Amino acid sequence: MKLLLAALTRPMNVFVPGAGLLFALASGFWWLFPLSLLPYGAMVWLSVRDPRFIERTLVSDANRASAIDWTLRVADIDSVELRPLLARIAQAEAKIEAQVDRAPPSLIPVLEASLEQVRSAANLGVDLARRGQDLDRQLAAVQRPDKVRADAGGRRERAAATTDPAIRDEYLATATALEETASQTEQLEQVRDRIYAQLDGLAAALESAVLRSMRIRVASSDDEENAAALSTALRVDVNTMRETLAVFEEVSVPAQENQRRAR
Repeated sequence: MKLLLAALTRPMNVFVPGAGLLFALASGFWWLFPLSLLPYGAMVWLSVRDPRFIERTLVSDANRASAIDWTLRVADIDSVELRPLLARIAQAEAKIEAQVDRAPPSLIPVLEASLEQVRSAANLGVDLARRGQDLDRQLAAVQRPDKVRADAGGRRERAAATTDPAIRDEYLATATALEETASQTEQLEQVRDRIYAQLDGLAAALESAVLRSMRIRVASSDDEENAAALSTALRVDVNTMRETLAVFEEVSVPAQENQRRAR
C-alpha cells in the first residue's frame, strides 16, 4: 500500500495528469485530461515494478522510522544560546537523510552508515545541551567565584584579627571550604564553556559531513576513501561527545559536595 501510494504521488508521475489538466483548461478540449490518465497509469505501474524505486521507498520509510523527533527531544531546552546550535544539528541530520533518499542503490549502505552515526552524535548533542542548560541554571543560583573568594578573604582577615584559637580555626576552615567551592564553581564554568564549544564544533562537523555526503552521492560511485574519511570523522565526534559527558559527571559531583560543606 505504501509503495502504491508513493508511486501515485511520485512527482514525475503526477506531472502528467497535472499537465493534461492545464492543457484541457487552456484549450477547452476536456478530453485531454482523461487521456493523460492513461500514461499516468502506465508510469505508476512501471514505478511499482522498478527495483530502484522500490528500494528508495523502503529506505525512505526506514529512515523516517528511525529519525529523531526534534520537537519532542528539545521541548525542554529553551536556552537562546543552545537552541540555534541544536537547530544546526537537526538541519544536518535532515540533509544527510535527504542524501540517502536520493542516492543510487550502490551508495545507500555507505550513506546509511553515516546517517546512523550522525543521529548517534545528534542524540548525544541533545543530552549534552540539556545538561548544559541545567548547569547554567545551577550556576545562576550560586555566587560568582570572585565573590566567594572575597568572602573567603574576609574570613581569613577575621581569623587574623582574633586571639581565640578556636574561633580562628573555625574562620580558617570556613575560608578553605569557600575557596574549594569557588574552585569547583570555576571548574563547572569551564565544563559549561566546553559544552557550548563542543556543541558548536559538533554542528560544524555535521555540516561538513553533509557536504561530504553530497560529494559522495554526486560522484555516483563507491568512493571508498571519501566514505571512510566521513565515517572516521563522525566516529571521532561521537567519541568526543561521550568524553565530554564523562567530564561533566566527574566535575559536577565533587562540586556539589564542596558546596554543601561550605554551607
